Amino acid sequence: MYAGGALFGVGTQRANGLARWDTLTQTWTPLGNTTCASGDCIAEIHSISFDGNNMYVGGEFSQLGGVPANDLAKWDGSQWSAVGNFAKGPVDAIAVKDGLVYVGGAFDSIDEWNGQTWRRIGRLDGATNPHVNALVFWGDALYAGGLFSRVNQQAVGNLARWDGTTWTAPPGASEVFAIAPAGNRAFIAVSDAILQLKGSHLTQLGTGALVGFLDVAVGDNVVYRAGYAGLPIGLKGIEQWDGVQWQMLGSSVSPGPWNYDTAVQAIAAHGKDIYIGGMFSIVGDKPASNFAKWTNPAPTQPSLVAPKNKQEVKRQQPTLKWTGAAGATSYLVQLYADKRNGKLVLDTTVNGTQLQTPTLKPGKTYFWHVRACNANACGVWSNWRRFRVK
Repeated sequence: MYAGGALFGVGTQRANGLARWDTLTQTWTPLGNTTCASGDCIAEIHSISFDGNNMYVGGEFSQLGGVPANDLAKWDGSQWSAVGNFAKGPVDAIAVKDGLVYVGGAFDSIDEWNGQTWRRIGRLDGATNPHVNALVFWGDALYAGGLFSRVNQQAVGNLARWDGTTWTAPPGASEVFAIAPAGNRAFIAVSDAILQLKGSHLTQLGTGALVGFLDVAVGDNVVYRAGYAGLPIGLKGIEQWDGVQWQMLGSSVSPGPWNYDTAVQAIAAHGKDIYIGGMFSIVGDKPASNFAKWTNPAPTQPSLVAPKNKQEVKRQQPTLKWTGAAGATSYLVQLYADKRNGKLVLDTTVNGTQLQTPTLKPGKTYFWHVRACNANACGVWSNWRRFRVK
């Protein structure tokens, strides 16, 4: 795993901007050193993307590993090199596909490198200091997000789609900070919400007044969000979407060097493990110097909602409902006739938080409970409830 940013050290070693974490040996290795030619450059890595054995890194620097490179460089596994004569400004987003490299950042264009020459594929305007924060491939197209209202004079709303020939406009949003594709959906982090794009439909996941979202990621079909924790109505930690609402992942993050700057700026999901980076000194009750790992435990216990306990229901196919459990990706539902663990009527797994039963017999009493599961483990069963079919 690779981590970039305004890094001065990892573990006990000095590291300027970029380092590699060996998940087997649990050790850090510095990888190259970023340097600046002028005093106003803060020398840091903003984006990392891979193409086979090649790694492309972008940020704000004039050298990497002793090799002159203006804000963009390539690592081939043994040495660094500049990527052509690129010199447009700090690079905040990189996407690579079929040998082509696409970059965006704190400049008014989106550019493509074919291994020999650069060409501008999109000119941004319609905003003060238009820029790109995110570039990702989703399906057969490149998606760009940031702060801009037009690309090549095509009206867009801070989100644009490139099919290799032309730019088109998916549903618009406020400034886009991150895009995370997942199958036939993509999740988008804007300042005050996490949005889901499916086809041409853009919807918001959950409600609320929180602001300051910076990143979104998907792991094991679970969506995670992060952002500024120091804001009065900012996110206090990492949250995950349980299909119904956002739930805190563990407990909050605590101040970094300056309280108002406390933030989780990046999330990387690898199976059941979630890695976060940013500006913080404590995650939950554990010291963590700006970098931490969360191993997804068993989900929490769900609570049964309907039917109410000892309720008499009129329908022979009542709908069972329960609350979402933090960390859950599925739910195991069991329904018994006559008594707890009596005659098994239903034993099934569902992804949501409700289930319509098969046809039940009038005059009988039924007992049911629910257990939340994820790829790592299943949690404890809910309390029992019973109901009678009239």
